[in-house]
Amino acid sequence: MNKFIFMGKPMSLRRFFTYVIGLFFMSLGIAFAVNSDFGVSPVTTLPYVVSRILGISVGTGTWVAYGCYIIIEALICRKNFKMIYILQFPAAVMFGYFTDFSKWLIAPLGMPQSWVFQLLYVLIGVVIVGLGLMAYLEADIMAIPPDALAVVIADLVKKPLGNVKRIFDFSMVGISLILSLVFLHSYQGLWIGTIIAAFGVGTMLKFWSKLFRQKLKMFLWGEHERHAEKARQLELS
Repeated sequence: MNKFIFMGKPMSLRRFFTYVIGLFFMSLGIAFAVNSDFGVSPVTTLPYVVSRILGISVGTGTWVAYGCYIIIEALICRKNFKMIYILQFPAAVMFGYFTDFSKWLIAPLGMPQSWVFQLLYVLIGVVIVGLGLMAYLEADIMAIPPDALAVVIADLVKKPLGNVKRIFDFSMVGISLILSLVFLHSYQGLWIGTIIAAFGVGTMLKFWSKLFRQKLKMFLWGEHERHAEKARQLELS
């Protein structure tokens, strides 16, 4: 029986489950960063500032901001924008819901009252986001809008995705700072934690990938991955 192919790969419950768990862990890490009041990650700065300006939850601010990203992506792609990319929006809504749920989940821990515990919250958030990011990337189902927009921009300017993603993230920080100063008359969501997250998430992604990436690949792809690994070993021998 033919398997259902989605985004170029066979879809399975394992793949979907891994994707959802990845988004949830990313949102849990974001919740810790938001509650730290010590600065959120660069990619979260715009949703956070939007939520403060509009007086809505961070989760709702997330899918509002991400919805704008999808519109920009469609304007850049024009005729090359595929209808399947609209599925980024429900993914963004789910991610936003997870963020609000995660904030509710860790609410009993309280808000840190000293900079030591604020820093601890940020570090916990970075560790958890790195783990969730690994699962989300390996599942490879549907990129959330910030990642998808970065890919589109990289393709437009013909530059490496890694370089474009860094510029994109820090551009969002700059836009968030301007909006915060104009509408809130202060810088909100931007502090030491933002810098820590900017460098720490990538480091934790590499750490978790070394520990679990191969096992996760086996979980997702089974025999196909086992054969691929054998082929890689033969090439290296």
